[in-house]
Amino acid sequence: MHSIFLGPLGLSIDYALIWGALMLAWAGCFVFSRRADSPKTCYQFASNAVFGAFAIGFFFARLGFIVGQWSYFYGDVLAMLDVRDGGFSVGSGLVAAALYVSYSIHRHPVIRSTLLWTGVATSVVMLPLYVVVSLSLRSASMPVPMVGSLEGSPVNLSDFKDKPLVINFWATWCPPCRREMPAMARAQRDNPDIHIVLINQSESPAQVRAFLAEQGLELNNMLMDVTGDVSREFGVAVLPTTLFYSRDGKLIYRHVGGVSDASLAKAIRILQAESTP
Repeated sequence: MHSIFLGPLGLSIDYALIWGALMLAWAGCFVFSRRADSPKTCYQFASNAVFGAFAIGFFFARLGFIVGQWSYFYGDVLAMLDVRDGGFSVGSGLVAAALYVSYSIHRHPVIRSTLLWTGVATSVVMLPLYVVVSLSLRSASMPVPMVGSLEGSPVNLSDFKDKPLVINFWATWCPPCRREMPAMARAQRDNPDIHIVLINQSESPAQVRAFLAEQGLELNNMLMDVTGDVSREFGVAVLPTTLFYSRDGKLIYRHVGGVSDASLAKAIRILQAESTP
């Protein structure tokens, strides 16, 4: 399972872990600040440092991604602000957050012990959880079920294992899916060394053809999961979800939510790097 549900909201496991770490750190500030000479003041400064680090980290993670993918963003401010593509540089965000925490401790030394113990407690809980989730997702072998083509003939996904493979699960009723289809078409055109397969969820071939005609899109490897069984085999619960597999069926990367040209290009580079002998 690549995502979880919070009521009607579907959330990537990675994002759920980040929010969980934030809430745990917030709780840690409350618990460990009680040992200070002035608990209320210490808690206020410490919690401000935690939430400030989260905000600063978020901003610089996005900025680092934009800088790294500058050719896709040049002159397009709206694309820079559109974080729905999930494009972030984790390293940039962590460095910025750490620097902000250091600055906060320098400014308010009283929070040093509180933030130290909060960081230790949060790491002890969240890091093993993150490792377990990541290993469990990457260790599973890629399913190779039979899927119907847009023309109605059966297709075995094992036929695509001669190259690295990208599988996108989508539907025409899903706004992020519709938004990312042009990027998928361009990626197919620009990356002949990988297979990009699109599996429509629980719709009819007529609906898919009408959508492609309406949007003026030409997409190869369009497959149909009419019953939804294929998405369940892959553990996909949220649309769109895009999975990146090496030639030997190893899950290299997963992206829950819509992609842009920039975020898709970055993920494909990760896949190609991991697939190089």
